[in-house]
Amino acid sequence: MNRNSLVARAALLSGLVVLAGCSKEIDFSVPATLTVNSTGGVLYSVVQQINLADDAPDAWSHKDKVKDLSLVEVEGTIVGIISSATGNTGGGTVWLRTDAPTTPDVALGTYANQPIVLGQSLTIALTSGALDIINNALKGDGKFKIVATGTTVQNANFQVKFTLHMKLNYKII
Repeated sequence: MNRNSLVARAALLSGLVVLAGCSKEIDFSVPATLTVNSTGGVLYSVVQQINLADDAPDAWSHKDKVKDLSLVEVEGTIVGIISSATGNTGGGTVWLRTDAPTTPDVALGTYANQPIVLGQSLTIALTSGALDIINNALKGDGKFKIVATGTTVQNANFQVKFTLHMKLNYKII
């Protein structure tokens, strides 16, 4: 082997070592639309199954190379009013739930006295335990649930779209 081929081989190997430590970050969102049918003053509970393979395919395609996952924010928006009295308000909690029946739900955050009006938007404060559920789903079968519980002052039937905004840092090689 001549000197030029040895230098080229060394350069190639050192480049591969550098690339092995490289990573890339992608932003992705997981949407879930829940239909709430609330009898005023009575606690409601609505559940939506999430499948990361279907709902976040870009993130799912990198599941075996995850270095770090972060939950940036959770946003809720009323996207449909089927029926609700003018001036009606509601409050509640958004949860994440694993598919394991004995694991407790983890609260994402709460909201109170929010008007039930088309386009009403709220951002929910995050908890660290919620990220564990998403991370475990990403390492497992990709499934978890979003649960909304709450009450309205008067009867209401409406749709809320929750969107989990996340960042995924993954290894390139």
